[in-house]
Amino acid sequence: MTEKQALSYAAAYCSKAERCEYDIRKKLSSFEIDSEITNKIIQRLKKEGFLNESRFCESFIKDKARFNKWGKNKITFELRKKQISEETIQSCFESLGLDQEFTDTLSKLLSVKSSSIKAKAKY
Repeated sequence: MTEKQALSYAAAYCSKAERCEYDIRKKLSSFEIDSEITNKIIQRLKKEGFLNESRFCESFIKDKARFNKWGKNKITFELRKKQISEETIQSCFESLGLDQEFTDTLSKLLSVKSSSIKAKAKY
């Protein structure tokens, strides 16, 4: 695969959904693209707006909180696995302000769980 083809593929890949740099590197390495070329492609994608870590982070947090019912710790752990910086993670959580949504989700999950427990002891 040539550099031009790889750039075209990566741009199309980013256009379909929000991606992070880690995802792009992983995808390009599966095509055995040289790391120097990969760096050039990533810089170009960032320059043209296809790749944005904070936009990815915000999207990831919203999706996982609303659809998967994940908590803040699990979301943070998964973002760290994708090599997103701590500063970006914290700023995204602060800008989204989902604390009340996390609390509501936890309350709903706990009420469903408490109704299914048949044990005699309270704990």
